[in-house]
Amino acid sequence: MLVAALVMPSHPPLDVTAGGGRNSRGGAAAGGSGDEAAAAGPDATATGEGASGQATAAAGGPAAGASGAGSSATAASAGSGGGAAARGVTDSTITIGVAYLNLNGVQYLGPDYDVGDVPTQWKAVIAGWKRRGQLPVAGRDIRLTFHDYSVLDPSQQRSACAAMIQDDRVFAVVAPEYFYQQGAECVAAENHTPVITSDGPATEVYQRSAPNLYTIMLSATDQLTNLVYWARDKGLLQNRKIGVYYPNDPASQHLVDSGLQAPLQRLGFRISARATTANANGGPEDAIAVQRFHSSGIDLVVLMTSDLGFMQQADAQDYHPHYMGSDYNGYTTYLNAENFPADQFDGSPAVTVTDRGTLTTGAPISASARQCLDDYNQYSGSHYAPPPPGGHETAAYVYVMLACDEGQLLLKALQSAGRNLTTTSFEAGLGAIRDQPMNYFPNLSFGPGRYEGVQQERTLAWRAKCTCWVADGPLQPLSMPR
Repeated sequence: MLVAALVMPSHPPLDVTAGGGRNSRGGAAAGGSGDEAAAAGPDATATGEGASGQATAAAGGPAAGASGAGSSATAASAGSGGGAAARGVTDSTITIGVAYLNLNGVQYLGPDYDVGDVPTQWKAVIAGWKRRGQLPVAGRDIRLTFHDYSVLDPSQQRSACAAMIQDDRVFAVVAPEYFYQQGAECVAAENHTPVITSDGPATEVYQRSAPNLYTIMLSATDQLTNLVYWARDKGLLQNRKIGVYYPNDPASQHLVDSGLQAPLQRLGFRISARATTANANGGPEDAIAVQRFHSSGIDLVVLMTSDLGFMQQADAQDYHPHYMGSDYNGYTTYLNAENFPADQFDGSPAVTVTDRGTLTTGAPISASARQCLDDYNQYSGSHYAPPPPGGHETAAYVYVMLACDEGQLLLKALQSAGRNLTTTSFEAGLGAIRDQPMNYFPNLSFGPGRYEGVQQERTLAWRAKCTCWVADGPLQPLSMPR
């Protein structure tokens, strides 16, 4: 959500090592695995520092090759129902892998890119459950292992996958965000292991990964498709010439074709101009795209990359189109919002499937979100607070909320499975979740063949006064057909 623009370029597999404490904060190593005893409660200190749980993924080896990490032997032990012993499950513990984004390579951009201490965020969730008597579940505690992957090298997601499957032998994986196609598909499709994450890859990845991949948000394809139907319902498409700016890689091309062009054509509209760039952080292609759109009379722009770079060039060329967007590529995050040019963007609408924009209106934080913050502050000794009215949420606040929300789904599925915990019983528990309250999202529901949890959307408006997104109306059912 924070740095989507930085992870869009694809890279060939590299010789990389997962873990190793690269993202240390407060003396606690964030990477690695092995002896993480987070289920021990509030006083647990082991975080898996050291090399015992590291996995090196050489190009063409198990973590980088097409077969994924241990996709034969280890996948078979993951548990297929019928009372079979599940990988990562003992009489007294359940091992859960936590995969998360390492932002060390972009910390020079400032404190807004600090997501906080992710291992501590998850340990605080576990500690809260223990205080409230929600753990053990059916006589088992939860043992967490942690692996990070670089924001600058998406192929490291496979390295994290290899370490969790081969070395840690996890039962399931949770990932706060951006465990995109390489990581999610390695765990879910190739190793038949359940994954719970916040934002989703393309629809095809769900199809290949079923029934193991569950996301809170919509797939990347559906985020764009829902944007089209929402824009139609809002009257934003009528008599407009639409331009789309996106990365020049095959995956993005496919998303534009399937997520934007196809639904637009079904509704009687079309994309009038396209432009691409190889530099998601801004570059010479921004000026070329602006010139092309301006000369073609494009008056409605969908930005899938280089948002700020495009708008700055539009200002320089005295081009002032309308804009619209969704949660795709972090468009509605506060990091983008605080930098948009006011004369380009003031009043621009967007559609979100998060709870973003409500606290900026002065609405109170929910009781469950307050408990989530209190659990983290009590465990960590920090003093996190929700964003004030008209203020910006911090990256760390968002990650604390994500840990609690994904943790709720994990706990409910484990409770539903009970003592006979297998992959099948766990996923049946996830599939039975209906109208589950969240902290950072509307209520979630899964079901047969439904692996995207959100069922509602909200309209946002960007206000120059606070350089923030503000909720513009109540929650509504998703605009796209379901």
